[in-house]
Amino acid sequence: MADAVLSSRRVTQVRELKNRGRILSTETLEKLQALWHYDPNYPYDPDRYVYADDHTTDPYYIKDDLLLAFSFRHSILMEKTVGNIREYSAAVAKFPWVLTSERSISRLPYVNALGYCLDSVVPDLSLWASGTHVEESGSIPWDTEGAPLLVLECLSDSTRVQDTQRKPCIYYEMGIQEYYICDPDPEAAYPLLCWQRTQKGDWIQVQPNSKDGTIYSPVLQTQTRLDKTHGFQIYDSQTGTWPYRKSEKEVRLQLLLETASRFMDWEDGIPPSWLVEPLMALPLAKILTPNELLDEVLASANFQRATWHFLREAANLHTND
Repeated sequence: MADAVLSSRRVTQVRELKNRGRILSTETLEKLQALWHYDPNYPYDPDRYVYADDHTTDPYYIKDDLLLAFSFRHSILMEKTVGNIREYSAAVAKFPWVLTSERSISRLPYVNALGYCLDSVVPDLSLWASGTHVEESGSIPWDTEGAPLLVLECLSDSTRVQDTQRKPCIYYEMGIQEYYICDPDPEAAYPLLCWQRTQKGDWIQVQPNSKDGTIYSPVLQTQTRLDKTHGFQIYDSQTGTWPYRKSEKEVRLQLLLETASRFMDWEDGIPPSWLVEPLMALPLAKILTPNELLDEVLASANFQRATWHFLREAANLHTND
């Protein structure tokens, strides 16, 4: 059943790709075709995922002898950040932006500063001016809607070079006003990086306040910070607080069940309450990661059975299949 689910989603991805009319650059296509596992029928998304000879970050691209490099820290931080911004938007009297998460910005021009043709990018998070039109395919056309006001990327091992070296140039060329980079590594020397466009149009890197690590955002007109516990936050000057939405436990459980849903035929993709409730009752340290689930599931011949076994063991539900 899991194989059928994955095949169905692959067909859906192909259809969405055709609807977007997305065309890969010659250079990107040649790099993909050089991979031993290249599949001409698969809708590769190199702006969002990494494809290498020995690993990929694309959770739907399953090949024998290919390691799925799932970044748990990245997912945790992004889930918290999106929740924090939504909480902030609900708290303030007026939130004049459109928030998108992992939405493609398409129909980009040739980017001369990089020396190659770029047709789209997929920021982890974008804030757009109110009234921005989001196409049904999920992409936002740069040539008609312009650039987002603010973009945020969360680092992972596979995207570190791209996010810190290439994308500052890309986002400058696109006309973005602010670019934040969050590093989920608790030992990171520079957990929060930021580039801002000045009134004169210069693109400068802004250092966090040496005392509290905050960075003032001209777009948001308030302070921002990267909190080790709650993720990227926006300061609410009206209440004097840093709004946040989800606890670490809630985020971990959500990511675990989202990963499990890829292999299950749950109605509307929603896991049953009899499974969720005992998992939610577990202490934080007992809620396992999506990596641990994937390690067990992908090593099994039956994805669905392995997923059920993993979740039941995690929730201490010892019942017959």
